[in-house]
Amino acid sequence: MVFNTVIVIGAGKIARWCLSALLQDSRRKMLDKLIYIENGNIIASSMKEYCEKSDVLYFQPQSRKDIVTFLLHKQENTLIISAANYFIFPEEIVSKINFYIINYHDALLPLYPGRNAVTWAIYNNEEETGITWHKVSAEIDAGDIIKQEKITITEDIKAYELLQKSFNSAFQCFDSFVDRLLIANIDTQKQTIPDNRKIYLSTEIPNGGLIDTHMSGFDAYKLLRSMDYAGLAIMPPLKIIHDGRENIVFKYSKTPVNKNNHGSVIEKSARDEKTVMFKYNQEFDLLLRIKRQGVSNNNLLEQS
Repeated sequence: MVFNTVIVIGAGKIARWCLSALLQDSRRKMLDKLIYIENGNIIASSMKEYCEKSDVLYFQPQSRKDIVTFLLHKQENTLIISAANYFIFPEEIVSKINFYIINYHDALLPLYPGRNAVTWAIYNNEEETGITWHKVSAEIDAGDIIKQEKITITEDIKAYELLQKSFNSAFQCFDSFVDRLLIANIDTQKQTIPDNRKIYLSTEIPNGGLIDTHMSGFDAYKLLRSMDYAGLAIMPPLKIIHDGRENIVFKYSKTPVNKNNHGSVIEKSARDEKTVMFKYNQEFDLLLRIKRQGVSNNNLLEQS
């Protein structure tokens, strides 16, 4: 199949990097039309201006229906590259014989299909995760695998750090096969899908988004790290019940054990904020900055 049109759909760094790879002279000359559909977490994006300068058609849909309508009207042979994209391709799009659709996923499929795979890999204490480029099928994250790369999960890594590593790995992967992709010379491997496969939803939050003061320090720390996207609205802020009230955790740090105070909870208040030291185990303590639910703040979980 010769592709007359290539569409990149998604948002953020990985989508932009994929688009930039396609804009390299030798690749751009192969394409009649290059289109960017911005769909996903869009905060102060400059992609419209970038596309205008690069002779790329830019489209920002207002709804899922807009994307479906846009794609259904495409009759030419079209390669669609989905990267950090929240749009789920319906059967009527996937089944179009003039479409070849690939997707980036931030896990080693068939593990952790669905949303926020980085969070669940940290929360479930995995030693490694990775990225997968795969063909899109009618079933979520179940298409044939194009290429995968493994990533080690270190003991202190936060979700936003692991996500950045995933983006870097995904782009390097993409750049290694994009030339073969543009001439439809790609080998794939069928996934082995387990019968009990769980697809993670965007509404699912580890431990309900609540730190239990009775959990171990290890469990509390991995929960904090798994939901720490450095202010991006990917996960809601973590909460903790303290002094009989619901509080938001907006900063945290892991500190060496203070033997003089170990085994107790130390509080330090400033206006509506509290700094609370939770003494969990013999290895480390956790210092949490908390604020009562409903009190004005950025209300975001961030690195201390």
